[in-house]
Amino acid sequence: MMNTKRRTVGAAAALWLGLAASSAQAATASVCIGEDQATAVMAVAMPDILTAIGKTCESRLPPNATLRAGLPALIGRYNAEAGMAWAPAKDALIKIGGDALKNVDADLLHPLIGTLIAPMMTKNVKPSDCPQIDHVAGLLAPLPAHNSAQLVVAIYQLVSDARKQSLPFTICQAGR
Repeated sequence: MMNTKRRTVGAAAALWLGLAASSAQAATASVCIGEDQATAVMAVAMPDILTAIGKTCESRLPPNATLRAGLPALIGRYNAEAGMAWAPAKDALIKIGGDALKNVDADLLHPLIGTLIAPMMTKNVKPSDCPQIDHVAGLLAPLPAHNSAQLVVAIYQLVSDARKQSLPFTICQAGR
């Protein structure tokens, strides 16, 4: 048990270092991952992202809101997709993390993805944003989880292209 905890903490530290190194490298040459890999990372992180947004917005939304009443079902669907998306997500994380993650047992990264990515994606969510976020969640709810993850990746591409920011990774253009 203690050995597993130690390895998990080591994996978390390696993932943080890898993401930090990738962010520093982004200013010069951002790591490029495929759209399918980006979708897989998003699919794996979505249950934790939705949980974090649900906690932030719980007191700001009516009981019948998607992020309250419909959240358990949404998270269940995303958990099922996350299991299927793990292999390409793992490859993407190792590519993003570079040398810092090469020697980490990749299966230790799985439980850490959402724990690390969800706060990054939800840190700027304000309670006043909750009604709009709930509206978007309601529009996404009928879609298959994979399609929702693809849509989030497409929006990420639009936003990152428009802002011309240095992000930890970019989505490779077709044929790259």
